Amino acid sequence: MSRAGSPAGSPAPRGARAIAWLLDALILWLVLPLATAGPVFALVGSVSGRCFRCDLPSRAAFGPWWIAVLVLGLVYEAAFVARLATTPGKMAMGLGVVRPDGSRVGFWRALWRACAKAFTGTALLIGYVWGLLDPLGRAAHDRLANTRVVRP
Repeated sequence: MSRAGSPAGSPAPRGARAIAWLLDALILWLVLPLATAGPVFALVGSVSGRCFRCDLPSRAAFGPWWIAVLVLGLVYEAAFVARLATTPGKMAMGLGVVRPDGSRVGFWRALWRACAKAFTGTALLIGYVWGLLDPLGRAAHDRLANTRVVRP
């Protein structure tokens, strides 16, 4: 991505953004839950004194597991955007995330963007509907974090 003062590229096509979102969703909703389920269920089972294998899935472990998946998902998005200016899904589609002036997005802004994406994306997908109406295709989380998704 280019540095401050120079445009980073054209707005990403909505279709490419949708495919990138699906690719990231596959990673987040298939890999992360499987990777975190065992350790979280085992931890809760050992803390509660119950054998988690005896009552899988344990209702006591569902809350901590869901929180672990949510936190790891937010960190996944924020770390990739802050470090590489893209996520694996966006990378596959040749897209990047930048500030309006073309500069890179820092970790805290990327984390805010990820939180805004989780909130506005789950509220009846209103954040994505906003992106369909925006002339530059910016979803609600991009507006809230002052970022944009571009094709360099």
